[in-house]
Amino acid sequence: MKKITLMLLSLVLFCSAPAMASAGSQNDAQARFVTMDFKNVSLSQTINVIVRSTGINASCTETLGPVKVSVCVKNMQALDVLKLIARMIDARVVEKDGAYLIEETRELGAVLATEEGASSSKAPAVLNLTLDLKNLSLGSVVKIISRCSGAEVGCSDELSDQKITVSAKDQPVKSVLDLIASQLVAKVVKTSTGYRIE
Repeated sequence: MKKITLMLLSLVLFCSAPAMASAGSQNDAQARFVTMDFKNVSLSQTINVIVRSTGINASCTETLGPVKVSVCVKNMQALDVLKLIARMIDARVVEKDGAYLIEETRELGAVLATEEGASSSKAPAVLNLTLDLKNLSLGSVVKIISRCSGAEVGCSDELSDQKITVSAKDQPVKSVLDLIASQLVAKVVKTSTGYRIE
């Protein structure tokens, strides 16, 4: 079952770089661009897909392996993706002899959303986003942001069909929404579970 799951996950991750050269170095691997859209996938499975697709030498601690992560990136270098994921779960990436390890920075229970925690009534953690969307309706954009961040993001009916263009790299959800709202002369309102543009 695990093998099948990894195969399915691999279908949604693409590398824009050419196939790995036989003598490819870790520098080449970490610079390869990755596009992925994962939601509530274990950290270990996410890293495995990145490793298989880019050749980067990466792993995580045994404790962090089962932690569920959601990551939505487009054309981001493999090492930057690892760093983004680490920041999302309050961890860090350490490098030794060309190998990268995601490890804890403080007690796991205090900061990480486990599978049980993800099903609680608490609002999802705000994640950083990398987006490059052009001439899409606001209604479509907020759905994309919701899916990628895990936060509930909506907009008013009168703004839903407005076309917008937004480009952001590694920005907090609220900052991206503020950028969008400024285009529409609108405002971002905090709700109990996320945000709403109106």
